[in-house]
Amino acid sequence: MGLIAAILALTQFFGPNIRAYLRPHAALAQSFGGGVAIAYIFLTLFPEIDIAHEWLGEHIHLVTLVSFLIFYVIELLLLAHIRGTRLGARLHDHVSTPTTRAFWFHIGILWVYIWMIVFAMPDEKADNLFFAVFGSITIALHLVYKDFVMRANHDEHFQTSGRYLLALAPIAGLIAHWVFEPTEVVLDVFVAILAGVILQGVFREELPTVDGVKLRWLIAGAATFTVLVNVT
Repeated sequence: MGLIAAILALTQFFGPNIRAYLRPHAALAQSFGGGVAIAYIFLTLFPEIDIAHEWLGEHIHLVTLVSFLIFYVIELLLLAHIRGTRLGARLHDHVSTPTTRAFWFHIGILWVYIWMIVFAMPDEKADNLFFAVFGSITIALHLVYKDFVMRANHDEHFQTSGRYLLALAPIAGLIAHWVFEPTEVVLDVFVAILAGVILQGVFREELPTVDGVKLRWLIAGAATFTVLVNVT
């Protein structure tokens, strides 16, 4: 699990370099990352929810639904706040930048999201060296799109401080997993929450539009993660 946390942390830390490399291939990267995210949901999170169902019964689906709705509403409020800020800035002839409060709010959401990915990672997957290397790389490519979104909305703040804080999130998730040694029930609840968060993020903003999708790359992303899951 330490290797997974390290790869995800390095992805956030070297975000500008990765973005510069992928910029000419942004549509391909988004399609591939979207495919990975879909496969991660169906092949890793949903099976874990099935296991959690044995412990918590039907309530586990309620947890996923509530987390989906909460983070969806938070994202909508955040986007409305950013757009309102930019509109007000234009009306007053100021530079149209999001407020600092909106920036930290968005960073907080993404920080918790990355933290949960590591904290709720199934031990049998995290302890497998093959999955730890290649699985974390594919998940990191999925997170690169989040980096694009943050750069687009919060360029200056994100470059100077935000990405460094996000680089700490997987390390914090690893430490929390080691220190608290969560029980299966606790992990199952976190997996259910993570499923709701990822579902709303993937289906709302990470899947390319019909006009922008690179279908072969989306399928390649899903197939890559599928192979990793089935050979580990």
